[in-house]
Amino acid sequence: MKIRKNNRGKYVADCRRYGGGQPSFDTRAEAAGHLKTVKKKFHINNGKYVDPSKTNTVKLAIDDFMVKQADSVKTGALSQGHYNNKDLAFRQICSTPHGAGTIGDSRVGDLTIPLIEDVILPPLFKGAWSTGDKKAVIFKEFCKWIRRRGYNQDEPHLFESPDAPEREEEDFIERLSKEIIEKIIWAAEPEYKLLFKFAAYTGLRAGEIRALTWDKINFDDDAVKVFHAIKKVGNKGAPKTKHSRRIVPLIDAMRLDVEMREWKLNQPFVQRKNGWVFPREDGRLASTDHWRDVALKNACKKADVERIRFHDLRHFFASVLIFDMQETDQQIAYLMGHSSAQFTRRIYGHWLENAKRDRELRLRMSAAFKQHH
Repeated sequence: MKIRKNNRGKYVADCRRYGGGQPSFDTRAEAAGHLKTVKKKFHINNGKYVDPSKTNTVKLAIDDFMVKQADSVKTGALSQGHYNNKDLAFRQICSTPHGAGTIGDSRVGDLTIPLIEDVILPPLFKGAWSTGDKKAVIFKEFCKWIRRRGYNQDEPHLFESPDAPEREEEDFIERLSKEIIEKIIWAAEPEYKLLFKFAAYTGLRAGEIRALTWDKINFDDDAVKVFHAIKKVGNKGAPKTKHSRRIVPLIDAMRLDVEMREWKLNQPFVQRKNGWVFPREDGRLASTDHWRDVALKNACKKADVERIRFHDLRHFFASVLIFDMQETDQQIAYLMGHSSAQFTRRIYGHWLENAKRDRELRLRMSAAFKQHH
């Protein structure tokens, strides 16, 4: 009999044939439900069932995971800063109260999506959403790791983080002229000229440029497929939002398309080993901090212009779409990878209004001067 009542009045689910022992429950329904779950996991995982009660605690599993991360730091695949961020995130997660103890005391085999979304995530998102999201990405990486190793037979990594609150990027964005952008590009060190030119004439975010690989550039159609981005915790993943997946034309402005082809042909072998388009000199993943705080800072100083941020190159691209090309809000939103045209208007509303005013002024002046011709 698979469900039986013991002498203490508990209902026992006999899961021995599946490797799940004989746990007891207060009701027959609970016992039957557990037995059904064990059988399902047994068959899904090719005749293997992992008893959650016999798995390591979350804290011990995290310790093992961090040993692997320390190895990545030694090989240069992970920066010390990112390692420290992971350590801090896991400390907070392990100390989160749960039941009579903490999440760290819980078994990794007991991690479920409801537990993660209801207990673990809320404390992570008490502060800034972006900070919470970074911690959630770190924990998702850990969940994938325990799943691959069979420590958890559910799919805990499929949890969903709270949606990001929509917000404007800045209250007011100053428009940069083409002359200033060109000065900065020409003043940049040789190894950064093409990077800055690419950023200014494609509008990709820094994380999207870091994640860009040669297979995502179609030179036959002169198009760039933006399908990935490097997150702030150092992992390659999907772009910022589902709308950020897009295809951006590789235009011939300042010979950008030609120079990209030349760079692909002439990129040193050590740099192309991992497929990145703009890696470090040794082929490792590039650093946004270095692009911004060293390369771009020095270029601005040499060009004798006010220092700009790397993200301002993206804003320059938007200004070209708005003022020079007079694109629709929807097309601008697509090329920028925004969630909606409404979001685009929230960021660049003052530019859009100015561009509309300028167009209307030209039309009125043209009509007026025709009358006097």
